[in-house]
Amino acid sequence: MKQSKNIVIVILSVLLAISVSINGVLLVNSNCSNQSAANNSSENLSNNPGTPPGEPPDMNNSSGGGNTNSTADYSGATKYDSSVKKSGGTLNAQNLTVTTQGNSSAAIRSDRGGGTMNIEGGKYTTNGQGSPAIYSTAKVQVKKAQLTATKSEGVVIEGKNSVSLTDTKLTDTNNTLNGNSTTYKNIFIYQSMSGDASQGTGNFVAKNCDIITNKGDTFYITNTQAVIKLTNNRLVNNDGDFMRIEAAKWGNSGSNGGNVTLQLNKQSVKGNIVVDSISTLKMSLTNKSSYTGSINKKNKGKVTLTLSKNSSIKLTGDTYVKKLTDEDKTLSNIDLNGYKMYVNGKLLKK
Repeated sequence: MKQSKNIVIVILSVLLAISVSINGVLLVNSNCSNQSAANNSSENLSNNPGTPPGEPPDMNNSSGGGNTNSTADYSGATKYDSSVKKSGGTLNAQNLTVTTQGNSSAAIRSDRGGGTMNIEGGKYTTNGQGSPAIYSTAKVQVKKAQLTATKSEGVVIEGKNSVSLTDTKLTDTNNTLNGNSTTYKNIFIYQSMSGDASQGTGNFVAKNCDIITNKGDTFYITNTQAVIKLTNNRLVNNDGDFMRIEAAKWGNSGSNGGNVTLQLNKQSVKGNIVVDSISTLKMSLTNKSSYTGSINKKNKGKVTLTLSKNSSIKLTGDTYVKKLTDEDKTLSNIDLNGYKMYVNGKLLKK
């Protein structure tokens, strides 16, 4: 294969498929027959300027095929104009630069079969429709990286899978709708019913991150259960609500809302939370967390709210909760700010 300016890496292992896409074109998706890899289902990608780049495997056949060793380290590359797709096993990547231009071309993507992806360092950028920085049908852990999506969602979690971000910057401008989507959002947790992911709880964890949403809601959850844990992040939303939990076009009508557990720890949040009539929210604030906004303003969803004594909320609109638990019995940590809070249908009085 002729060496080009942009180096494409494909690593294939037994029962592991890593596919590379350029401008949305699937180049390779096959399984390796090397049986020696059966007990070592892991791949390592790194960017080491001190070593000349290895020659990528032949990818002239875009319909698939082409095997390589079960482990490989293509070092020295400065840019990968591709996306890496992983199914099963474990993939470890360090200090890569990944850029995609095409549609349906996530920079970090797992496929059916789950597995674990450990990403540390690097820059991961997508520029196409339906091309989030991360599309997870596995356990994806990212540390000290920069994630950017210029048209699509920033992070998508499907089904019983997870994304964990630590010391990472996520910047999203979701200005192009894709598929069944009718809303713009940054972090999207859902169950598509396509069979790509097992049904269950989607998990999103972020700690010490910058999460910037330039268009739409920061979080959107539909047709699934989700647990969201936020610790000491800088959250910026320049356009929409903080969180929207509602039914959409996925799942069976009447039972396709979202059921969310939101845990804030040392976390400041600003923005409204929308909950529709078939959705639920369990929200807790601990360890000097704060929330500014309105919750369930239209009084449709079922919301429970728990506050530690040193956490606080400030309303920017009327708020309706089914149950309120506050360690501060004087409720001094609740600033109504001229608005009303209703607890199980009764007006909260201070």
